[in-house]
Amino acid sequence: MTADRRRVLLFTSHPIDARDGADKELSVAIASGLPEFRFTWFGRVGGRGREPLSGGRRIPLLSPSGMPGRAERAQAAAWALALEPRSDLLHAVMTIGPAFGAFTRIRERVLGGRRRPALHTVPAVEDPARLAGVTPLGTTVALSRSTEQMLCDAGFPDVRLIPPGIDLDRWSARPRPAGRLPVVAFAGHYDPGGGVDESVAALGSVASSGRPLSALFLMRPRPGQDEDREAERLRERARAAGITDVVVQGRTPDMPAAVAGVDVLLLPARHLHGKADVPLTVLEAMATGRPVVVSDLPQMAALGSAATRVPAGDVAALAGAVLDLLDGPGRWDAMAQAGLDLVRREFSADGMTARYAALYEELLAPRAASGATEAR
Repeated sequence: MTADRRRVLLFTSHPIDARDGADKELSVAIASGLPEFRFTWFGRVGGRGREPLSGGRRIPLLSPSGMPGRAERAQAAAWALALEPRSDLLHAVMTIGPAFGAFTRIRERVLGGRRRPALHTVPAVEDPARLAGVTPLGTTVALSRSTEQMLCDAGFPDVRLIPPGIDLDRWSARPRPAGRLPVVAFAGHYDPGGGVDESVAALGSVASSGRPLSALFLMRPRPGQDEDREAERLRERARAAGITDVVVQGRTPDMPAAVAGVDVLLLPARHLHGKADVPLTVLEAMATGRPVVVSDLPQMAALGSAATRVPAGDVAALAGAVLDLLDGPGRWDAMAQAGLDLVRREFSADGMTARYAALYEELLAPRAASGATEAR
């Protein structure tokens, strides 16, 4: 094994050139920031020309939707088992869901001694109850202290904390728009409990109080959801709640511009259900200089006082937090600056990739030493 361009199999549950999401964004940021390694990654059949990574080896997956469905997961798992023995390091970036435990058992039986050092970045855990009895892939990386503790409590032996990072060149601070209605945005999924229902109710309450605003919903469907139908239902619910100026937007080609056009971003989730522990959209809004209002889930503690946190499910508190920001220029300025400072200090892509580079070297060191001994 040579010291340069060591081979890393980037194991994701779907093609990373086909959809947005925390696992894709983290995968691309890590691989882009570590040019000294040669990555093998999963792309979509017919997706040439949209490569998120400029180098490495692209493995095509059949994926009509580009989302992590059962077929995509099965293909990715099969390719991972075939390619891992030809790699120097396996780096999985995927949420721990129902099928994860089965894959780790199959990997152990199929590969045995041909397994390579493995690293698993866990954007989120869908159901903590499923952690019981799960065999880790290897060293596990959590994005937040709450998930780090959860994994340790479940018996994962080697858990590290590396917060997510975002590209601060792409997500740079922009001035607050002026001369129009304030725009309050929610970004997320249509799932109950994800915060969209609370956002509709709270913004309806704000609008009904006589405070004019525009509501923007930046939505991503789950596999199997009819995006057009879900969007129309959301518009109807927003209007019924008293929001007269409402926009529901799906996949957005220029998210930095979309986020720069809002005044406040909301993510009042009652549970994250597979979203990143520290949602990247929240960090991106903070990097743009936009105050955020989130629920007080344990994972959100990583944001400290740089975000306004309200009790999960408390619509009145959410509406009050929005009004405080819209009607208090000093409050808006202070929270915008606090978020900007936090992201620059703790959530940069450069800082994240430096920590992964050190971890890669740590995991590869025993294999390098073994190779040197054999060469002698």
